[in-house]
Amino acid sequence: MGVWIYLLVVVTIIGAIVTPGAMPNNAVYPFRIDYEPVRTIISINHCIVGFQCAAHLNLNIQTALLIFFSAARFEILMIKMRNVNDTALLAMYMTQYHDIKRFAREVITA
Repeated sequence: MGVWIYLLVVVTIIGAIVTPGAMPNNAVYPFRIDYEPVRTIISINHCIVGFQCAAHLNLNIQTALLIFFSAARFEILMIKMRNVNDTALLAMYMTQYHDIKRFAREVITA
């Protein structure tokens, strides 16, 4: 997933370079940008911001998947705990519960 996000940013940047007179982002500035040093600086800034947005999006996706994985582990453990017959099995499931809870807390606080 992350590779496609970065590839989209690269394609957008290359498209802006190849297309004459186009900027990577459709922004309005309160000053003229049609002369060369300003146009290059703004284009580089747009490219950097594009990569920053892609990195931020990838981090959000990874965090969401880890939280979803934690929730799925809690659901599986809940289904297993419905069929507890003895205290040894309950103790094992409680140990697993604390492990999953620690993992979920690490995901959220990291």
